[in-house]
Amino acid sequence: MTANPTLGNILTDARGYTLYYYDDPTSAAAKDPLSCPYGPQLGRAPTGKIATCITAWPPVLTSDMPTTPPGVTGTLGVVVRTDLHNIKQVTFQGAPLYYFWRDEAPGEAKGRGVKAFGGNWPVVTVP
Repeated sequence: MTANPTLGNILTDARGYTLYYYDDPTSAAAKDPLSCPYGPQLGRAPTGKIATCITAWPPVLTSDMPTTPPGVTGTLGVVVRTDLHNIKQVTFQGAPLYYFWRDEAPGEAKGRGVKAFGGNWPVVTVP
């Protein structure tokens, strides 16, 4: 957890990088990270599509069961990503967590307010 002067307390990884989630917890994308929509054809053959959401919103991955940091109300868990060789993606309150590709340094929150892939990507705020 990091105290952000604008956003308040936000959930971050151990390095201080901001964590995000897909804002509609009832959507397929929020419940099932495998449903991440594929992006447009990007200069490849007509059938060559790239999973652009995984590039823009890399999943927060772990090999172990994450532990909730002191002072954070809520539960960290995992979902198994069968599209990524059965690795574990970290969840908070059941929502899969993501980084934003334009956050280049700890504490940045450039993904805040971004609308993409059918929804909003808010920062995970914690009391």
